[in-house]
Amino acid sequence: MLKLAEEKELLDFCRRDAFGTKIAGYLKTYSADSAAVRFWVQQNDENIITAAVCRIYDSVVLSAEPDADFEELWQFLKIIGFSTLSCEESVCQKLGLSPTRSGNIVRFEHLLKPLRGEAQMPRYPDLRDVYSLLVSSGFDRLGGRDEWIADVSRRMNRDTAQWSVIYSGKTLAACACALFVVDSAAFLGCVAAREDMRGRGLGGEAVLTLAERYSSDGRRVELFCKDGSIVEFYKKSGFVPVGRWAEYDTEQEI
Repeated sequence: MLKLAEEKELLDFCRRDAFGTKIAGYLKTYSADSAAVRFWVQQNDENIITAAVCRIYDSVVLSAEPDADFEELWQFLKIIGFSTLSCEESVCQKLGLSPTRSGNIVRFEHLLKPLRGEAQMPRYPDLRDVYSLLVSSGFDRLGGRDEWIADVSRRMNRDTAQWSVIYSGKTLAACACALFVVDSAAFLGCVAAREDMRGRGLGGEAVLTLAERYSSDGRRVELFCKDGSIVEFYKKSGFVPVGRWAEYDTEQEI
């Protein structure tokens, strides 16, 4: 059975994985009463929660236990509608879907060498510079600049997002973001460096500054990366692979 989620039960369940971190981050940012975001949980016959669903605008994030009722979840997802679903790769497959995109979930363990101290963590960086750097670095799913800045600003105002930036003079050279920060975990992303400044470890310094910041106070720190050499980069930076993520676009098959 799926029902609207209560805050405590949702946050307790969402401690389980990176998708739960994203859902909990949306809850802390928008609250359960927001018209833009909705939260549900699935319970089994013993009233134990087996899945959490968050729909924000036309995207859905799903965190599910292996024994969740995936047939019920899929029927529910079709009813509420979505354009993109984000979940574990195994969950996507259990829903009967072929991922549009997939990759590795990596978790930070510890620094393998000291930070160089180049990164700053301002409360409010210039998001126009950040957006331009991300777009020039191939981040093609951000949406329009004004809408993106409004969303990220809201997260920063609610202390559920934090940027790490590195400047070369007045030029933004690299960035990374704790996109979702909750009591138990932080989810990182938006790691980028200027093309003419790559190979200097600036992107790694930016993301590791955040990883060390949040792991030092006991939070679990994770991020998503694609397959290939980037996985080795993160392994050499103190991260370990812990699973696989997937995204499914409804335009693909439905």
